Amino acid sequence: VMAATMGVMDDTDAEANYLFTTVQQTFVNMRRNARGKMPKPIQSMDGFWSEMEQIAVEHTLRYAVGGGPETATARMRDFIAATNADEIMISMPIHSIEARLRSVDLFGKMREAL
Repeated sequence: VMAATMGVMDDTDAEANYLFTTVQQTFVNMRRNARGKMPKPIQSMDGFWSEMEQIAVEHTLRYAVGGGPETATARMRDFIAATNADEIMISMPIHSIEARLRSVDLFGKMREAL
């Protein structure tokens, strides 16, 4: 079984959460029909999205895997258990190419740990 999810990893949960705001903004913008270039991450989504947009986007991204290595590995284990997947595709829409490559590296190391 193959499953796909969004993924953002960095050295810490805080940095990964910051990078993940790009994904969150993208989904809010799609709902607003305000498509454009991939947004840069922001410090906080507070003030960017409404309560209803937050609920909708968090529901849509509930299986996204992100965080520092420990948190992301736990979330990936949960995702695998929920989907019974033996093959995973991960989309990493991260604004910074350097951060995206770092995320790819960390997911590669996670694969070895799983």
